[in-house]
Amino acid sequence: MATVNNPFEPIHDELWKLFEANTALAALVKLGNRIKLDGKKVNPFKEQYADSDYPEIIIVPSGGQFEPVKSSDHSELVQWYDIEVNDGDLVATNKFFPLKWEIIKSLTKFAKNIRTNAYGSETLSYVKRVFVEDIEEAMKPKDEHVGWFGIFRISVLMTFSIEDLTTIP
Repeated sequence: MATVNNPFEPIHDELWKLFEANTALAALVKLGNRIKLDGKKVNPFKEQYADSDYPEIIIVPSGGQFEPVKSSDHSELVQWYDIEVNDGDLVATNKFFPLKWEIIKSLTKFAKNIRTNAYGSETLSYVKRVFVEDIEEAMKPKDEHVGWFGIFRISVLMTFSIEDLTTIP
């Protein structure tokens, strides 16, 4: 197993790369409506929303699970990421269903790349499985985010060498 300094950021970055490489998804969500928690903006959220601010998408790290000693030589870590979508439209067929389908296609590509080791031994080799835990959907007609709101909770299973995790520089 390769030594890893920060396993979370490369996964977050790869999800964004796949979403932005999906031309249909990129056409549905304007660049300014892709809310990134990458540290480039202190507060990436908007104070006021206009119709042009939808649909929007954000990837939020949302906890996980850790088993320090899964076997005699490795640990397992599950990180959850919530992919949140606001479409700004009360009719699901206008924007929400197309967004949902393109997100599903991008997540399938991510999972397939992990399964086939498309990233090679250097990048994301510690990721063993990607799974969509849940897809929540709701119509929000009364609050600030009018329209359909969806959360795609994905879990990313990672394994690490216990030796690497117990070696302190």
